[in-house]
Amino acid sequence: MAETLAPSVVSDTVRDGIALIVADSPPVNALGFAVRSGLHEALGRAIAADAVEAIVIACDGRTFFAGADIAEFAGLIPEPGLNRIYARMDASPKPIVAAIHGTALGGGLELALACHYRVVAADAKLGLPEVQLGLLPGAGGTQRTPRLIGVAAALELMISGQPVDAARAKAIGLVDDVAGGDLREAAIALARRVTAEGTPRRTRDRSPDVTGDAAEALFARFRADHEAVFTGFKAPGHILRAIEASTRLPFDEGRAVEQVLFEELMESDESLAQRHIFFAERAAAKVPALGRDVRPLANPSVAVLGEDERADALRNALALPSAPEGEADLVVIADPAIQVDAVAARAARPEAVVALHLPIEVAGNRLLEIGRGTRTSDVALATALALARRLGRVPVVSAGTAGLIGTRVLAAGRVAAEALVGEGISASAIDRAMTGYGFPSGLFGPAGGEAVDDAAIVRPLLAAMVEESARIVEQGVALRASDVDVAMVLGFGWPAWRGGPLFRAERAT
Repeated sequence: MAETLAPSVVSDTVRDGIALIVADSPPVNALGFAVRSGLHEALGRAIAADAVEAIVIACDGRTFFAGADIAEFAGLIPEPGLNRIYARMDASPKPIVAAIHGTALGGGLELALACHYRVVAADAKLGLPEVQLGLLPGAGGTQRTPRLIGVAAALELMISGQPVDAARAKAIGLVDDVAGGDLREAAIALARRVTAEGTPRRTRDRSPDVTGDAAEALFARFRADHEAVFTGFKAPGHILRAIEASTRLPFDEGRAVEQVLFEELMESDESLAQRHIFFAERAAAKVPALGRDVRPLANPSVAVLGEDERADALRNALALPSAPEGEADLVVIADPAIQVDAVAARAARPEAVVALHLPIEVAGNRLLEIGRGTRTSDVALATALALARRLGRVPVVSAGTAGLIGTRVLAAGRVAAEALVGEGISASAIDRAMTGYGFPSGLFGPAGGEAVDDAAIVRPLLAAMVEESARIVEQGVALRASDVDVAMVLGFGWPAWRGGPLFRAERAT
């Protein structure tokens, strides 16, 4: 059969009885409408063709299907949807093999699970990260995964949202083989081998490894062992409920439960907040005035000013060669209270002065605040952004004014908290109320007691932080409103399921 193109991004060819369906939709082969349409049509042709004995699905470019097209989440997703495609795959009398390279995430892994067999490149990553968007795998993932790898492993994979490497995927039964050489040839070889075995092995037909009382005990134990994961966030509980359905219901009925739970999450405030932060993170790394032709310094020398805990933490994290202030490629201010322009005014190289703030108040945070002064060069800024990527942190760029973003917002909250103390409310009560709202600690320090839900205390504190956030945007300190939300969620403990101060303000209007 000659090559046939299906909406320009999916091709299919037949060689010696094996149909090879290949998607090529840069940059990451997201499962948008064109890809879905092409797959659906190509599968139909291959299943109907007498000359085809087995099917291999693969992708060109740097990765297998990296997931759903998240941009489609905002509206009605046009057919064919993923579940319609997977139903066609389930109904196929011919074995279907996924040839996975790069990252198979979310809907991409769900597609691989709907295939009968999976071969993976040795350096591939596989995962179901929907929980990070406040969602659950909504195309059969909560039903196929526990049937394939067991309920306990499925809970860990979906509720952590973390990918696994090829070796781990093979060990838990997520894939059938790890290709030692050419991936597609390995997938074709597996397709030939299983063709001789007869009826394809459908994941949906497998029985769960635990049911009844044993399953209930497993779920109760998982909840108890991961209590923090279920606090505030709605998606983990829904994922557990969907997996629980897989242990007591036939596949189609479990899928129906999954769909209901998915739709509940799609409309939830928690998921809307997490999706807002997801897109805001990606926007934060983009500085409109910074030209693409500006190249960061590869291994800059730095002079980190100060001898306090923040400066020491930054030196250790950067691990770059140090130089005197007058000779360094970057003159770095670690204290967010210091204005960049004030330091630049006395510096030998004012264009090299930049603020880099690693928040130390919240353990495990992922933020790097970058303060740019009026004389900071584009090269210095580009280098700071590159350092954020090297450190695995999300950069948020602001004008290098005192407090940058996060410290200013928290300071406004503390002023409001002091006013409440003056009215007779104890600092410990304020801190317990803030942790009850979802902050990891209070405005005065760790909460000295059990967190409480006290809207009367929390409301004026949040209002003060929202007002300060709005001022930061109005004054041009932040590049965009969503940058304030990213800074507060990623660096200063604002709960992710609340979306940040300006997301809160927008939802309230």
